Amino acid sequence: MSNIAKCPKCENHQTEINVAPITARDGTQKTLKAAVYTCRSCGTILAAGPDPYVLSEHIAGLVKGR
Repeated sequence: MSNIAKCPKCENHQTEINVAPITARDGTQKTLKAAVYTCRSCGTILAAGPDPYVLSEHIAGLVKGR
């Protein structure tokens, strides 16, 4: 069974979404690497958060440094 989701705006069924890297700022204006996930049909932002690849590399570096 494939994973299918429905966009809340255009209501098209999605089996793939777009992912793009962005720079985010916190309340102190410190920047961090993030990712935004958008609908392939209409471009609606579905989610945004820390870039999982950058985050995993950072954690691996911390573990390796022990």
